[in-house]
Amino acid sequence: MIQCKNSSKDNTWFPPPPNWIKLTFDAAIREGKTSVAVVGRDQEGNLVAAWAEQRCPGSPLFGEANAALLAIQRAVEAGFKNVVIKGDALNVIEPLKNQLTVPHWSIKTVVEDILYFAKGLDNVNFSFVCRDGNEVAHLLARWAAILNWNGPVPISILSPLIIQALDRDGYRPNLDFLIHISIVRVMWGSLLRSPLLVLNATNSVLGFFVFIYLFSDFTSSSDKA
Repeated sequence: MIQCKNSSKDNTWFPPPPNWIKLTFDAAIREGKTSVAVVGRDQEGNLVAAWAEQRCPGSPLFGEANAALLAIQRAVEAGFKNVVIKGDALNVIEPLKNQLTVPHWSIKTVVEDILYFAKGLDNVNFSFVCRDGNEVAHLLARWAAILNWNGPVPISILSPLIIQALDRDGYRPNLDFLIHISIVRVMWGSLLRSPLLVLNATNSVLGFFVFIYLFSDFTSSSDKA
């Protein structure tokens, strides 16, 4: 991985120009499988789409190339016209930016596929971003690996860690979504602090319904008497 200086502009996520969509991609290797993820945001920093898929096992380089392929495939399918595609794998980005750069033999066909799909867009810009500027896609790839996720990722099920990373990048969800995420964060925090809390709450709910059932049965018996 390229080591980036803290002062580098490549270390920070920036929104794309107006009427453009920025797609960041990453891959995660876990237990013999490769998970690839893509996050799309607009000029306001709003999350417009997210995807994750499981691909054939391979090297980290092969995984990163497949993540870039997923990004441009979904961009074309979504009807995006002007797209910035960023990733933290310089050896994937360079041959896409400069076709005179020969890609590693293991990703040659994948790079060719990406350039083919690029013809379906009005404008596409490939650029490098450091890991710190690619945290959301990085976390999404890891999340997808754990859940074995395939397909579009609804915003409502994203983990609190991913939401926090979006917040740090400047994403501001609407009020209803913010309330939903706050509830999720409280629940996750409670689970992490005390798993017994969930058990106690469950027991309390069950106890309440048992009480209602017994009380109803007692009332019914009294009426009959």
